[in-house]
Amino acid sequence: MILLAKLYSLKQAYSVLGKSEIIGNRAGMIYLVIIMLSFSIMMGLRYDVGTDYMAYQEGYIYNYDVGKGEVLFNWIRELFNRFDFHYATYFSFLAFLNISFFLLAFKRDYFILPLLLFFLITNGDWLFWMNGIRQAIAMCIWIYALQFIERKSFWMYLCWCSIAFGFHKSAIILIPIYPIIRNGKDYFNSIKLQLLLFAGAFLVQYSFGSFLERLGPLIQYYQAELTRGTYNYSTEVFQEEASSSVEGSGMAYFFRVFLIVIVIIYSKKLKEYYNSTWFNILYFLFFIGILTQHIFPLGSTILTRPFRYFFIFKGIMFAYLVYYLLKNESPNSKIWGIALIFIFLAIFYLNIMTANEHSHVWYQFYFGH
Repeated sequence: MILLAKLYSLKQAYSVLGKSEIIGNRAGMIYLVIIMLSFSIMMGLRYDVGTDYMAYQEGYIYNYDVGKGEVLFNWIRELFNRFDFHYATYFSFLAFLNISFFLLAFKRDYFILPLLLFFLITNGDWLFWMNGIRQAIAMCIWIYALQFIERKSFWMYLCWCSIAFGFHKSAIILIPIYPIIRNGKDYFNSIKLQLLLFAGAFLVQYSFGSFLERLGPLIQYYQAELTRGTYNYSTEVFQEEASSSVEGSGMAYFFRVFLIVIVIIYSKKLKEYYNSTWFNILYFLFFIGILTQHIFPLGSTILTRPFRYFFIFKGIMFAYLVYYLLKNESPNSKIWGIALIFIFLAIFYLNIMTANEHSHVWYQFYFGH
């Protein structure tokens, strides 16, 4: 049902938003609000999606902190709990924070919004939003704050990063990014260098596995400091996750790796086509994301958690690539763009069909208390 709504949004958004920018376009703003509210309600009503769902639900019902004392997140929990709102309402509001900041970050690139929504679902990024809720909200706020880097407004960027910090303390690591990308410099203009670095990430990942046992004490310390023991990320669980991810990666995993290579190969054309500091910033964060995501062993949730802020840029860059292909005058490019859309649809449904009741990826409802 979610995918049908997203497919419908592809058609509607291009007809409504394609006429002019969202700003000053009443129809476009109304449509955008409808998308935000629809997404929020659907995500609020879901049940047991993500391994951390039950911890967040229990923390809300019994009104206790599931994090590390993040002020803003706790304030929202206490406010909704005080008025005795159903937990679905609470989760809907949190989802609204995610989707509103995320979409508003791209409001000027209105043309990309339908594809952003499509890849948000089919690339699986929404699962992190429903799982690592505190960090996901901080991430979306930070993505919104990126526009102030382009405008070279450090204090506004710092202000929004501080708000993100109120949802997840790891957001503190995002502040030093400002001086690195404030000028929109293209740090990765060599395609060969990018391919070499990306290949090198897999070599590091392969070597990483042999040191897994030695990392046990570090992982346990990191778990205690980061999660206060709320989540079970022991060394044994870490090894099980890594093993199961490698075995279950399959063709979908290798297809995404292949598509990343395609993005890298097309990177110069994409930068020329979009020709903006904003896109250069997005591409830089995308490349940092794919390096950090593939350096660590698959499934190493606890080690990759500080870098999760960058992983979402993979789906964002897929959206920009597909839009470029669809708008290219070459008939073959349009065919490839359409093919990629259908392939991701197939991957999405295949993932659901091959999952089991313990995988926490099935979208399901539960209206109990």
